[in-house]
Amino acid sequence: MHRHARFWFFALLVCLLAARAAGAAETAGPKPADLWTGDWLTVCDNTGSCRTAGYNANGADRLITLSFYRKAGAQAKVAGLWFAIYRGSDEPLPEGGSLRIDGKPLTRNEILTPQEIAALLEALKRGSSITWAAEGGPVWQLSSNGALAALRFMDDYQQRSGTPSALIDKGRSRRPVRAPAAVPKIQAAAATAREQRRVLAHSDPQFAALREMLEKKENANKWRLDGCDVFSHDEWRTITLDPLTSNLTLAEIPCAHTGFNSHNAYAVLTRDLNHVVDVIDSHITNDYGLDEQGVLTITGYWKETAPGDGQSWETWVWTGRRFVLASKSNSGMARGFDGFADTPPWEFTQHTSQVLPPKKKRRSGKP
Repeated sequence: MHRHARFWFFALLVCLLAARAAGAAETAGPKPADLWTGDWLTVCDNTGSCRTAGYNANGADRLITLSFYRKAGAQAKVAGLWFAIYRGSDEPLPEGGSLRIDGKPLTRNEILTPQEIAALLEALKRGSSITWAAEGGPVWQLSSNGALAALRFMDDYQQRSGTPSALIDKGRSRRPVRAPAAVPKIQAAAATAREQRRVLAHSDPQFAALREMLEKKENANKWRLDGCDVFSHDEWRTITLDPLTSNLTLAEIPCAHTGFNSHNAYAVLTRDLNHVVDVIDSHITNDYGLDEQGVLTITGYWKETAPGDGQSWETWVWTGRRFVLASKSNSGMARGFDGFADTPPWEFTQHTSQVLPPKKKRRSGKP
């Protein structure tokens, strides 16, 4: 191989390896996992942290929830909280009430001490009744259906089962537990100003060609664009185009609009609109724009239509090559709490990261 050819070959190889390493850094960490069982669930994120929560039985009017949260690592402590309300009412709870185990008062404080957490975990192991009540008043009943499975899932994910730090099946094993993973860092890139936006109506000659290309991409990679309103309803038949770089464009494709939610699909295209470079792998995204730090983000929000059902959130960040998932979370089972307030008692993190704002360009010339 010619000397100059070898140089450029190895230079290209180094660039490719660096790009691969950067992509790996964006997604490093354990794979998020969750278990929904009975009236309990556990959600663990990409750092190894887990939240478990239990609720009242479905359909109850007196709502109660108990949550345990723990980071990964041998020395990580368990945090515990509980919360109770009337369904759909601002009515305060009866005075003098307390969280109880088999009818015996445990605490009135929503933030639990280590001793109270230990007592509640033992009560769940025994199948004891956990309630909130005032003397002679109504009772808020926490369901134990699924509790042990959810807590064991948390132990298994954090590799604590059989060790002294396990929540449920404690043991004497000294094998290492899962170490906490660092929060991944995402370097955001600057994007072209949105003033250059174009909106393609279905009457535009480019619309039909772009639609055909997107449908081919859907068929090849199961993008599920077949359900998008842009292809079936005239009132939504527009595709918005925003330049990302000198070579790339973001396409926003309307997919679903209801009384509760909207969903748009997003694709990164070449500026000539002849090739799909990347698609955002989400079915809840509905908006994009610059945040206060100048980061171009695609955001997603979804709320189930049935009263009291849960909510979901996502954020994707532009890195100059593609959009990377920056955060993902949901409100859990909710079990009536979302019907009472827009802010549910718990947020279950599935993916988290630290987003670094776009680097400022250096000024050239003399100061």
